[in-house]
Amino acid sequence: MKLGEALIKEGLITEDQMKLALERQVVLGGRIDTNIVELRFIDDASLSQFLGKFLRLPAVRPEMIDSIPDDVINILSKEQVAEYKVLPFKKSGQKLYVAMLNPRDHKALEDLSFTTNYYLMPHVITELRLLNAFEKYYGIEKEIRYIRIKDRFDPDEEFTIDRFAGKHTTGNDVNKTVRHIPTDKPEIQIPGIKDIKETAQLHGALLANAFFSAKLRLLKKSFRDFQFFHAGFFKIRLLFL
Repeated sequence: MKLGEALIKEGLITEDQMKLALERQVVLGGRIDTNIVELRFIDDASLSQFLGKFLRLPAVRPEMIDSIPDDVINILSKEQVAEYKVLPFKKSGQKLYVAMLNPRDHKALEDLSFTTNYYLMPHVITELRLLNAFEKYYGIEKEIRYIRIKDRFDPDEEFTIDRFAGKHTTGNDVNKTVRHIPTDKPEIQIPGIKDIKETAQLHGALLANAFFSAKLRLLKKSFRDFQFFHAGFFKIRLLFL
């Protein structure tokens, strides 16, 4: 059973929500579970718990990766964690506990076990938490679509782009937001946004979501036009039969 089907069967999301997440995935890419969280159909903690149950493996809890010792982090290089989507967070004797995006990737486990001389103990982790940890421990910057991941876990703490990322954002939403941003100051100040770099990232994320909405509308229109053309062509063929 696929992950999306399992989420629906478990009652964590609806079929309509799954459909919207798939449409968003076509435009913006990323994993389907990440898109579901970004749309706020399920929170990251619930998804992590479900993934552990779905894959029958232990799931990483936030406190397990909050303060990973340097000697554990240094076991794997920046290139290795990026390639295998893996995060070492604990070692005990010859056992190395790792959080993996795909803990069933046996080849990755074998390769890493060979290069590290450790017996790997795989754990489940969500993509959002993994990317957040990559940035914290290895300095691997997230793409704009993943910025301010902390707000996925504390959504009410401050004003963030998630007010828009959490729903099907339209061009009108972006326009309304832009109209509320003062243009007569050298530096734009937005509550919860601490510097110009974050402001630029905010604008980029809003535009990305606006692009998603426009692209989705275009895809739907193209599909309707195709249906209309196909129906008309079929009728013409019938006239000549």
